[in-house]
Amino acid sequence: EPYANTDWTVSTSGGAVTWSSPQTFAQNPNSNALRWGTMYNFWFVADAGPGTAQATLGLFKPHTPSSVAFDVSAPVIPECPADFNQDGLVSTSDISSFLSVWFADVANGTTDADFDGSGATSTADISAFLSAWFAAVGGGC
Repeated sequence: EPYANTDWTVSTSGGAVTWSSPQTFAQNPNSNALRWGTMYNFWFVADAGPGTAQATLGLFKPHTPSSVAFDVSAPVIPECPADFNQDGLVSTSDISSFLSVWFADVANGTTDADFDGSGATSTADISAFLSAWFAAVGGGC
């Protein structure tokens, strides 16, 4: 087999995840690229729920166009984090929903209510959520 098996690189920036072949076509035409009849898995862990986002697949071999864009299921940060139950309203039901998830996290060791993005569920998440909630009630999202 003439093709290299060198691992792909991964980077994150500006809310995007990018996987790249270890070398470009110009550097090595036999680099580890997606080719017909091959299959690769790409994954990551996110702290936001799924929604529709746009992905871009760059072509390994120089060509016009140089990439193809398409919709994928991907994590999407809600437009209004204070609308925790995502019903389109900022109300006391969001506080109830958040606290319900927060207590479940504490009981189960999960992090669904990790509102401050620290990687753990703690009382700091309650403070962060309530700050966002009061700001949204006062001025909207």
